[in-house]
Amino acid sequence: MSTVAKKPGFLLSMIITFVYLWMVFMFGVMIAYLYSLILPTDFTTLAGTAVAAVIFAFVAILDLGLLTLKKITPAVVLMVIAISPFLGIYRLMRNTDLLVVDKNTPDRIANYVFVKRLFAFG
Repeated sequence: MSTVAKKPGFLLSMIITFVYLWMVFMFGVMIAYLYSLILPTDFTTLAGTAVAAVIFAFVAILDLGLLTLKKITPAVVLMVIAISPFLGIYRLMRNTDLLVVDKNTPDRIANYVFVKRLFAFG
């Protein structure tokens, strides 16, 4: 028996990457909203747009940096929180786990987001 790792499929990689990047974006929106609550900011002005750009750049660099190091990131935590009701219902209906969430989850997500090999079609 060979122990070759299964290559990620194109569709699954695209879905996980899209959801991950969407969660990074939503985390940036939450941080910008919290910033505007602390320091009222008009994001339609040039200074407000610069503040928003700096916030989004910081969030993206932080999150992708942590994912590169295979650490738990805020976007991964938000992903798990967002899909946990659906995973719970699937577990009740089928009595199997659709997605295993453990300490290796950031490593598996990093393999989908940062693809280093060819996709497996078919």
